[in-house]
Amino acid sequence: MINTTGLCTLCVEVMSNPLCSSCFSKHVTFWLSEKNLPKHEVLRIKKLLKRFVNSSEETPFGSECIICGSKIVNICTVCSMEKVKRIIENVVEDEVLIEDFDENFNPKIWEFPTDSWSHKIENFKVPNQKL
Repeated sequence: MINTTGLCTLCVEVMSNPLCSSCFSKHVTFWLSEKNLPKHEVLRIKKLLKRFVNSSEETPFGSECIICGSKIVNICTVCSMEKVKRIIENVVEDEVLIEDFDENFNPKIWEFPTDSWSHKIENFKVPNQKL
């Protein structure tokens, strides 16, 4: 089941499966812990992730996070992924790591295919059945 609520304050698209920046950052931090990065790079990324979380929580309104239940989700998962990817790209110059990030945090899995669904709904016909 996809939870669709609110609009992203960055892209102004409907948010599906809202995930707060804090929960998303925790997942990224866990992913980073499995990588063989120099400690100073990990610390720099964590510092920038904390800044990202704080900045995205400045406007305390939005949708409820599907993980923690926080009501401060105002940036969609796709925009969060793009912001965090830029953070990592600015700290680490490792194409393999960026590709791994893309595979693990692929924004396409969070997008709700509104065009394809609306097309199917418009063309959906209920068969004539007697109950």
